[in-house]
Amino acid sequence: QAYLQHSRALRALPDEKALDLLRRIGVRYVVVHEGVGGTPWRSLRNPDAAAPLELVGTYGPDLLYEVPRA
Repeated sequence: QAYLQHSRALRALPDEKALDLLRRIGVRYVVVHEGVGGTPWRSLRNPDAAAPLELVGTYGPDLLYEVPRA
């Protein structure tokens, strides 16, 4: 049940409440796969739209972000 609750809350990334949840559960990095089109996370393919997530780098077609500290 926690998985479903977290999944729903994280649809709002990079909303501050979603970032707070990631911090609380100990997540430091977020990988955004190229196949997120058509999902709530598609905007995270654009680093400008993903702020305040911090782009660490690209790995093939995937983007790696760091969750900023509070």
